[in-house]
Amino acid sequence: MIKLFVVAGILGMTGCSDRLTKDVEPLAETMCQYIELQNNLKKAIEERDSLNIRKYQADQHKLQVEMTIRNQEFQDKYGDKITDQKFGKKFKKAMNKTLINCPHLSPEDRDKMEADLRN
Repeated sequence: MIKLFVVAGILGMTGCSDRLTKDVEPLAETMCQYIELQNNLKKAIEERDSLNIRKYQADQHKLQVEMTIRNQEFQDKYGDKITDQKFGKKFKKAMNKTLINCPHLSPEDRDKMEADLRN
């Protein structure tokens, strides 16, 4: 499973009001881009395409920086709420609801998100 769950762990929270969903959208968008990049990097490695491997690794670093910034902005906005278990559940639902539209998700990740949203 792509680094999706690692990223969710880095965020340290997981959820669903309209405001929360709107605030999660930039994080989900960046995560979707990261998943696409991981897929491209994996393919380049399998094909031993050193030029694209270097390009994707550089892009990967840029996206990691962007995710860190967006995560910090989110944490700054929500402060102590991010450690609250109820908020974590709302965050996870909002993230799954937004990220489920990412066309680069693996079938396994999509199935897990859909199951989480049903519960």
